[in-house]
Amino acid sequence: MNQPSGLKLYGVIGHPIGHSLSPLMHNTAFEALGLSASMSAFDIEPQSLKEALQGFMTMEFGGINVTIPHKESIIPLLDVIDEEASIIGSVNTVKFQDRRTLGFNTDAFGFLQTLEPIRSSIDGGKFVVLGSGGAARAVVYVLLKHFRTSQIVIASRSISRVNDLIEHFKGSNQTKLSPFDPSNPQFARIFEASDVVINATPAGMFPKTNEMPMPNPPFRAGQTAMDLIYRPVRTQFLQRASHVGARIISGLEMFIHQGARAFEIWTGLAMDTQLVHEIISRKLEQEA
Repeated sequence: MNQPSGLKLYGVIGHPIGHSLSPLMHNTAFEALGLSASMSAFDIEPQSLKEALQGFMTMEFGGINVTIPHKESIIPLLDVIDEEASIIGSVNTVKFQDRRTLGFNTDAFGFLQTLEPIRSSIDGGKFVVLGSGGAARAVVYVLLKHFRTSQIVIASRSISRVNDLIEHFKGSNQTKLSPFDPSNPQFARIFEASDVVINATPAGMFPKTNEMPMPNPPFRAGQTAMDLIYRPVRTQFLQRASHVGARIISGLEMFIHQGARAFEIWTGLAMDTQLVHEIISRKLEQEA
């Protein structure tokens, strides 16, 4: 790739990466501020992560966003990890500065900002988190630090990963955390009794939009269901929840909030989130 003179490059990496609208978000924000900068998406396989990181450094990239499956595995490859990202154990934003790689987690910020408007109605409740990866770690961190939670059930078929996640937060009200296999017949009762259910898995993400993190999720009226997926805005998971009268929250707000924080880390400037929201919403509406 030849870099035009004066153009600062940015990237988003993952595997797969075709679903990501990060380039649309950041390129819209760059253009709105008149910045000579551009973001592109890069499909990086896990075994190529170290080499790719070195390549971005050599090409003097300004920064990269990091998504599935690299949020945890990239940490040992970075020079400096922000305190919050270190506590969470997940990095989704890297800044290249003075020949060093600096890791941050903006997922936590995005998740917190998304829930803030409904805090009073969910504070002190019972939560179910579906998933055990980097996104789930950010969710659990926020729930432990910023909310009064009576219980957080972390459900994943990989119980070993759930146990690792719980061990990672040892000492942070860890007694509120409990692992569960969603295939266990008793899980339906726990799911239904919860106040808030959060899908932190990629199940249902474009282009596999017919998938769900579990078959026939037993939603009930009065629950709050949130999906961290933003493409599509109304996943099958959220459609099922809405059908029975649950309040639904798409991942779009979190996506924009976390992106705005990453943009600020890279540029020191504020993203025009209203404009970005309009552009991305239009794109998603066209797809729908």
